[in-house]
Order: sequence, then C-alpha cells, then structure tokens
Amino acid sequence: MIWKGITMIIRKEIDVKTLPFDLMINQRINAIRWEIVGDYRRREEYLQYLISELYDYSTKNNFNLYLVLGDDCFNDNSRIIQYYKLWKLLKKQHLEVRNAIYSDEIMITKNNKVKFFGGIQILDRESVPDIVSILIAKLTAHLLLLPEKLKVTTFLQSGFSKTIAENSEYIENVVSSGGIVLFREGYFDDRNTGFIGFGRSTLITKDLFGKSEID
Repeated sequence: MIWKGITMIIRKEIDVKTLPFDLMINQRINAIRWEIVGDYRRREEYLQYLISELYDYSTKNNFNLYLVLGDDCFNDNSRIIQYYKLWKLLKKQHLEVRNAIYSDEIMITKNNKVKFFGGIQILDRESVPDIVSILIAKLTAHLLLLPEKLKVTTFLQSGFSKTIAENSEYIENVVSSGGIVLFREGYFDDRNTGFIGFGRSTLITKDLFGKSEID
C-alpha cells in the first residue's frame, strides 16, 4: 500500500485520573491518544494507515493484533439469533476479513437474552481494509494487542461495552496480562481520526503506530 499526503500522527499522553471511569492505581495503567488531524472524508484511509503501522509493530514485537467485536445490545434467544450468532451475521452484512483467524463465538446470557462476542486475528496487511470496514460499521468493536501466548477469548468471557467508560474491569484484565486495548476515536465530521490506548507504561509509550509527534 502507498500512502500519500498522510498528516503527521500526533501522540498525547492522557492522565487516566481525568477519564470518566476508575482504573486501579496499582495496575499502573497509562493512556495515550494517537491521532491524525485531517479531512474527515479520508477517515477510512487514515485508519488503514494507522492499523497497517500497528500490524507491523505487532509482527516485530511478538504480539498478535485482533479486532474484537460484539453485539450492541442483548437479543431474544431465538433460533435465528442462535443460527447467525456473530460471524454468520457479519458475512450476511458483507463484512468479512480475508486471511484472518476467527475465534470461537462467546455467548453471554442475561434475562433469557443473548449477546455474542468474538475476535479476529489479523494475519496479513491485506486484511487491513476489511478490518477498517468493520471498525467503521460496528459500534461495539475495537483493537487488542496481545502477547502471542494469550488467547483472545480469555478476555471476552464477560464481554465489553461500546462505551469506553463502562470497560474498566475489562481494560484492567487485558493490561494486567501484558496487552493493550485500543478504542477508535473520530466520528462524523470530526477532523481527528485515531485511537486511545490503555496499557502498561513500558508498552504504551512505544511507537505502536510508527513515528509520531509528541503533543
């Protein structure tokens, strides 16, 4: 892929105490925002660039890169819902990732209703446009960088929320295992496109998205 006219990536450290949820202090969780400031009409291109850089980082540093996603809300536990679950529903919506590994689908039940969650491991740069299409289309979706020895389904047993502020326990579980959680930022006509990431300071301060300018 050849990227033309990509604006410099800006990296900014965030004080986790200013975020609208509590993270355990003893976990030493750091938060950093990476963003490209530019034309919102190029958001898809910007995301492809960022995730391509992130994939390169993962392959050089013994991490696996995943897109994790799930249902936005609980659904009736009907035969049709059980048939489509998560991956068949994506396929029906013409959202598929080439050259990737799909995890088992994790089902969570509440009051006789169900949600499904799963992870897609990115195996090649050619998968990036497909990942971006899903990331843009789905609200309950984000990225995980996990050490190679870890299974993504380990962290999906209780699911997660599309609202970052409701994911404190989930974030703590990933970070305490040596992983990084990355939520997409930039919607509608926002000029900023990027990610806010959570991880240990020794990891999150690395150049995950290649060279960046510190704000």
